[in-house]
Amino acid sequence: MKNFSAGLLLFLFFLTSHLACTTKSVDVEVSERCPDAGEFVKKVESVTGLVQFDSTRQQYAIRRAIPGTYDSVDVGYLCNLPEEFQQPGLKVEFSGSYYENDEVPASFAGLENYYLTVTKIARIP
Repeated sequence: MKNFSAGLLLFLFFLTSHLACTTKSVDVEVSERCPDAGEFVKKVESVTGLVQFDSTRQQYAIRRAIPGTYDSVDVGYLCNLPEEFQQPGLKVEFSGSYYENDEVPASFAGLENYYLTVTKIARIP
């Protein structure tokens, strides 16, 4: 009987741990695009990135390392990031569209700055 109770408790622990760690995707209300955005550049689906806050511009962005490269990074400045995701250092999975951004110059080789309109976003545990 003790083994059964211990097994049941262990099962319940793993079940609740799994449910607590699953990602919950949030669909984001999309305006046409960020007001200062330039021409459309590219669309991404279900990619990972890191939320950051640019204190100079007072704007949130998602920094995404480009797979298969060692120094290529896309930084997408956001105009529609939901409040619950406005946490620097938060790892997210997102979908959206990148647009030209002539206001923020690249600070190092391999870095590309864009405006990013997010259509879906989820926390990654």
